[in-house]
Amino acid sequence: MPQKDGTQALEEIRSFDEDATIIIVSSVGTQEQLKKAIQLGAKDFIQKPFEKNQIQEIIELRLGGK
Repeated sequence: MPQKDGTQALEEIRSFDEDATIIIVSSVGTQEQLKKAIQLGAKDFIQKPFEKNQIQEIIELRLGGK
């Protein structure tokens, strides 16, 4: 994202919707970033490149849909 990073976006989303289900998808996936995202309220973290089935599994797990 050109204007902000994922954790900044996550903080903004949580500021107006504390119940939002946020799943981070990123090509940058250090342990520190994963920990920070989870602490800020992300429900999951998917590192790029990813497999189609990973997305489907996360959606089913976190959002209860297929």
